[in-house]
Amino acid sequence: MEEVEKLSQIEVNKMLRTVYEYVNQYEELKGLEVCFETFAEGTSLALFSQPGAHVVKRFVTGGFRGFLPFCLVYRSNPTNDNQRLKKPEYLSALSGWMADSTNYPDLENIEIEEIEQTSVPYQSNTDESGVSDYMVTFNLYYRKED
Repeated sequence: MEEVEKLSQIEVNKMLRTVYEYVNQYEELKGLEVCFETFAEGTSLALFSQPGAHVVKRFVTGGFRGFLPFCLVYRSNPTNDNQRLKKPEYLSALSGWMADSTNYPDLENIEIEEIEQTSVPYQSNTDESGVSDYMVTFNLYYRKED
């Protein structure tokens, strides 16, 4: 069985920064703070890496096709059912925007091929104080030229 070539941590961080900057371009954030691998006080949206980033294919030209799984988590403290219903709707709208290739950022030597939504937004956690996390997962496929 062929061994999977993992992306370097430097490469993963570079692409996560790209995704982070891309999410921050979403016009409907309306003051919502976007964080990386952590949450802000109160309501916030956070980008988290997921395990499994790897090289899908190496090209004879020296470049490669990369795969990077990640998730977005919306943390808030909804006080009624209507607010609880709106959080997944918000993530769904954001996910649709992210997956629309006309919105992909222009990057030097990197082409984002696809941002694939791999789950529907769902409530992943609620603590004893009522703070809830709503999550949606993605796969990023990109091509990098040397």
